[in-house]
Amino acid sequence: MSKQQIQLFILLLVIPHSIRAQNDLLSKRIQLDSSNGTIEEVLDRISEHGGFTFSYSNQLDLTKNVHLQIDNQTVRSLLDQLFSGEVQYVASVNKIILYSKRDKKKDTTDLTIHGSLKDINTGEALYGANVWIKELATGVSGNAYGFYALTVPPGRYTLYFSYVGYETLKKEIKLQKDLKMDVELSADTTELDVIEITSDAALKKNVFSEEMSIHRLSIESIENMPVFGANPDVIKSIQLLPGVTTVGEGSTGFFVRGGGRDQNLILLDEAPVYNPSHFLGFLSVFNTDAINNMTFYKGGIPARHGGRASSILDIRMKEGNTREFTGSGGISLVGGAKLTVGAPIRKGKGSFMMSGRRTYADPLFWALGRVEPLAKGIDLFFYDLNAKANYTINEKNRLFISGYFGRDVNTLPILDFDVRWGNQTGTLRWNHLFSNRLFSNFTLTYSGYDYKLDIPAAQVPVGWESTIRDINFKGDFTLFANPTTTLNFGLQSIHHSFNPGSNDFDPQFNVPNSNALESGVYLSMEKEIGSSISLEAGVRGSLFQNIGETSVFKFDDDFMVVDTTQYTAGEWYKSRHNLEPRLSARFLIDEKQSIKVSYNRMAQYLHLLANSSLSFTAFDVWYPSGPNIEPLLVDQITIGFFRNFRNNQIEASIEGYYKNIDNQIDYKDFARIAFNPVLEGDLRTGKAWSYGIEFFLKKKTGKLTGWMSYTWSRAIHKIPGINNGGSFPAIYDQPHKIAITSSYQLSKKFSFGANWTYNTGGPLTLPVESYTFEGQAIPVPVYNSRNASRLPDYHRLDLSAKLNSQKKIKDKIKVAYVLSVYNAYARQNALAVFVGDDLSNTDDEADPRVVGNKVSLFSIIPTASLLFSF
Repeated sequence: MSKQQIQLFILLLVIPHSIRAQNDLLSKRIQLDSSNGTIEEVLDRISEHGGFTFSYSNQLDLTKNVHLQIDNQTVRSLLDQLFSGEVQYVASVNKIILYSKRDKKKDTTDLTIHGSLKDINTGEALYGANVWIKELATGVSGNAYGFYALTVPPGRYTLYFSYVGYETLKKEIKLQKDLKMDVELSADTTELDVIEITSDAALKKNVFSEEMSIHRLSIESIENMPVFGANPDVIKSIQLLPGVTTVGEGSTGFFVRGGGRDQNLILLDEAPVYNPSHFLGFLSVFNTDAINNMTFYKGGIPARHGGRASSILDIRMKEGNTREFTGSGGISLVGGAKLTVGAPIRKGKGSFMMSGRRTYADPLFWALGRVEPLAKGIDLFFYDLNAKANYTINEKNRLFISGYFGRDVNTLPILDFDVRWGNQTGTLRWNHLFSNRLFSNFTLTYSGYDYKLDIPAAQVPVGWESTIRDINFKGDFTLFANPTTTLNFGLQSIHHSFNPGSNDFDPQFNVPNSNALESGVYLSMEKEIGSSISLEAGVRGSLFQNIGETSVFKFDDDFMVVDTTQYTAGEWYKSRHNLEPRLSARFLIDEKQSIKVSYNRMAQYLHLLANSSLSFTAFDVWYPSGPNIEPLLVDQITIGFFRNFRNNQIEASIEGYYKNIDNQIDYKDFARIAFNPVLEGDLRTGKAWSYGIEFFLKKKTGKLTGWMSYTWSRAIHKIPGINNGGSFPAIYDQPHKIAITSSYQLSKKFSFGANWTYNTGGPLTLPVESYTFEGQAIPVPVYNSRNASRLPDYHRLDLSAKLNSQKKIKDKIKVAYVLSVYNAYARQNALAVFVGDDLSNTDDEADPRVVGNKVSLFSIIPTASLLFSF
């Protein structure tokens, strides 16, 4: 569908509806015999029977007593009788606004209510909290930094402030001038530590918001899920959502709606994290004790986000407690030990948070090495360090600084093998309020990822290293224009430095280093039109510029190098730009159900090159678009039906999507990524497409909470030079996926959790036969179509139980015990398939066939952990 067709479609829907909304309310007939009382009381009775609300200036005199014959009259006629033509009235967004004709200019001057939303106990901002005005039947959500603003006519209003897991706060105001109202909410303790406790306004967000294909999981819900090693994990929770798949056992890599692993932008306090893996992919780098909240976008992606083609995972760290010193921690058999503390820098003005996590297998090997020479020198561990501080300078300015440092070390002297990798991020952020309605955020971030593989004593010594470094500046602005219109706009510029691969022992294998500048500007608008239509429309312009010093190869039609061009340091040698429109719309059927549609185009200029079928590999290479590699372009259209049940306690949705992908990268047969200075010659580009239907059912309140989902999807590639030019399934094509996750709060003391997941086995390429050549002992495999075979179907059950001690240690420290069982019925799921001799052959006579041998890594794994907080 072209951009012009989309615009015409929206206009055809919106214009008639907007006109009809105004006429319908004023023409509506009210069935009452008569009404006595003040004008305000009569208006209340009319609105109650009419199913709409009145908004009026405080300059209007509504205290006059009247007697009105209402019998089957229109709203317009009743208002004419009440005000004798002295008041002008306009219908909009399921309400009627009353203005005095005698002083119209004064009465129609809108005023602004603005402020911040915070946790009453910690002082931390509540991102995306809801503000609702009862009389106007309208509201707004706070932005990503806890700021909100509403511009409305003067008058008397009842405001409701709500947030997931917090008690709703009601405030009555008389608005006569601009009002700053900072609000603090307290956690809801009326339920037994329920995963999510929300107000009515928050519960309705599934239906009322124009957002779709977006998931927000509370840290509490993540911590109640049973996972590997009894370590709550953000990434593992994401993998249970519809439309998200993974390849192999235990991977932190994930694939969203038919997009590759590199098409997911993972942000930690707005800084990209390039490899979220610990422990060979079985755990992620995100320590939930240090995490405040997370938002996952897989469609309907706002224009402020760019750089990746399939999804955005936006994770924000805790800010620390501005009231008092607090802490939490734990010890796990697999995840090691962790400790998090937070405290005020100055009470009510600033705070800090520090968190650390480390495994402790290496001390065991050190001790073992004293008695067993084979264990001497073994190092196997990972660590995470998170830190954040913030300070409020005044009511218009606030500063933040945060950082993350993590590393995995795997040293095996007996094998003369050492592999290490790690991420580093840093964020400096300034929130500034230009006016009551205009909020700004300026951010400077640093991101780094590196890995190093050393095998110095090998026949061909290896000292392989790869890095990527980013410095990123961006400015984001939010203008709360009026209750029905919000504008977001901003700019961004990222400097990338690439070292795709270098070998300390033999420089001839080095892949040329390079640099690039990636920039973007965006503008988007959120708009309520009439009483049933809500839009978010925007556009992002992106620019990618390659910069030397580097070498660029020229290839012929057979992908052989025919020329090399050298570019000096700082020399600009290639530029590309793209326009990326975004559109989301919600059509409200009634208060319980709605239809939503979205379209987004995403351009991606960075590519992750990794042709291993394993769920984790240390040979990932981040590589930029350039003269030989086009940027990835993705167009996705989604339509969905959303419905709430049981007084909004249960939300359900059905979403269907289609995604078209241009310049999809894949690999020629037997491609070599590592130790290949001309790796571009092993890449092939073409088209890809994916489509699917996602069913999602979520229960958010009560003792039993959780969700169920089913996804049917396909992901297909068609790349010239691969599979004889025919289409073939991507390695992450898994047509069927089912996920069920639940948590049951038996009492304040006991809770239980369970996850069950199933998916179709992933595609792979296996030999169809083999032959020996001229009497050689090693058989030669013969392959057929790309990805024509599949792994066995994958399914697994995980269980957990948590005991909260009712006694505090020294009246301060709370203790909890967690038992987790990973893969409870010991399913032997395939980690990978290796091609070689038939390992199942037990005969003495050699079998000349070459087959695929399934490798399984884990059976049932019980784990225990001890948690504490103070």
